[in-house]
Amino acid sequence: MSPKIEHANDYTLMELMAATMAREFSDMETAFVGIGPPLIAAMVAKFTHAPNMTIAVEGGAIGSEPRRLLTCIADSTIDERAYSCIPMWRLFGDQQRGFFDVGLIGAAQIDKFGNLNTTAIGGYPKAKVRVAGSGGGNDIGSSVGRLLIMMRQEKRRFIERVDYLTTPGFLTGRDSRQKAGLLGGGPAAVITDMGVFRFDPETKEMYLASCILVWNRKRLKTTSPGISW
Repeated sequence: MSPKIEHANDYTLMELMAATMAREFSDMETAFVGIGPPLIAAMVAKFTHAPNMTIAVEGGAIGSEPRRLLTCIADSTIDERAYSCIPMWRLFGDQQRGFFDVGLIGAAQIDKFGNLNTTAIGGYPKAKVRVAGSGGGNDIGSSVGRLLIMMRQEKRRFIERVDYLTTPGFLTGRDSRQKAGLLGGGPAAVITDMGVFRFDPETKEMYLASCILVWNRKRLKTTSPGISW
């Protein structure tokens, strides 16, 4: 008789996203990770199935293992238990040469080819809302071996075409990314609070690969996952 499986019910949707994203990392990889929820996901992977993964953050720390959540790239905790702390220009120089296996960032908008907007809602010159900006997002999306994206799933975020192209995904699909001369392999997965999206190997268009199953739906006030755009 199979043992009864018990599921936790004391988690938030953000924690569920982080746990789901953590599975996208592999041991022995070098990962360039953004601050906030992406770093939580990377740290979960490192403390579970990928203990030999090296995490690098934009501030210049390589092999960082902080004991608390980092708040920004200038947070001194970034350097805690790190292998090395180098200038930002050197870290991005190595990243632009293709030395990182995987990168993980968030976004304000995404379209069906994985292009990201973290700059301006409504686009320029008449932006409705100015967002955080590129930071290292463009460099990461252009150069890492594969790109992971973590964001909440809302209709206003998942749109046909991003208002402003901050970070390139597969541009207009098919081989357009290669024709543009971008070094990295492009988006591999999009993790939301509803599901896991991947990209068709031929058309490069995003599709729903699996749904995130929420066991305590009443407490989290969520409904069955679905595609938003």
